[in-house]
Amino acid sequence: MLKFFASSISVYIHAGYLKLAYKPGAWHRSKKQTLLHQHQYASGANAQINLANMSEAWGKAFNGMPKKSAFLHLTIADELLKYFIVLPPANAKSLQDYMAVANMRFETLFGLPGDDWQMNADWQLASPSLVCAIPKALQIAISDSARIHRQHVLSLQPRFVRIWNDCRAQLLAGDWFATIFDQNVVLAMINEGRLQAIKVLTLPLDNAQDWMCAQIQRESISHQLPMPGQLKLAGDIPSNWKCVDSSISKTWPIATLVLPKTEISPLKVKEPAHLQARAAS
Repeated sequence: MLKFFASSISVYIHAGYLKLAYKPGAWHRSKKQTLLHQHQYASGANAQINLANMSEAWGKAFNGMPKKSAFLHLTIADELLKYFIVLPPANAKSLQDYMAVANMRFETLFGLPGDDWQMNADWQLASPSLVCAIPKALQIAISDSARIHRQHVLSLQPRFVRIWNDCRAQLLAGDWFATIFDQNVVLAMINEGRLQAIKVLTLPLDNAQDWMCAQIQRESISHQLPMPGQLKLAGDIPSNWKCVDSSISKTWPIATLVLPKTEISPLKVKEPAHLQARAAS
């Protein structure tokens, strides 16, 4: 039990690098994390994680650190994962039934074999569940690297989930939520206090605010959800966005993007030419 009060190392696992930060123990006066080291092992914006390189980098990253701890809190970059929402099946008799439905939905959405991915969720029998799929090969590589270096993993979470859990209770009615890191946007669509849908987007290089507003409007129509009044943001928020600081988290700086009020007009269907001619005669 004491290990949860001891100092630890926070490790951020990205496709191209490992970032290590020292986290003081519960009895320490300062609770602020200190960045220790960032070890690059791949380059390029679209770098795919190489598990052999990651495992080798693991040892190099931890060697020679000024502060050490055998306890780890791990955060995985969102681009290494798959997010989706699954509805509780009406005829489910067990958790296994629910997970089987999630596995089938994963294969339908992403066209990948579900057996190669670990489905993680806070399974809800009465409401939609956010599912995060983690490659099993990545989990094994992380576990093996920690075991070789005699380290203990206290927590392992996707970056979006870690921030979402810290902030969601403070969101206001009508808010949507998004994180932005390395040009990757994870957009959480909320209605009546519940997460209804999730979408992963790639921010254009010009970081246009109008593009983000257009995506929100499109997703609102696609999922038949009310347009949000505000978008709460965490992460690498573009400097050219007109946001207001509104921190609702002790850990993550949060900004608010006030969204324009847009009236969604019904689609106008143009009649075929022969019907127009008949009406005119």
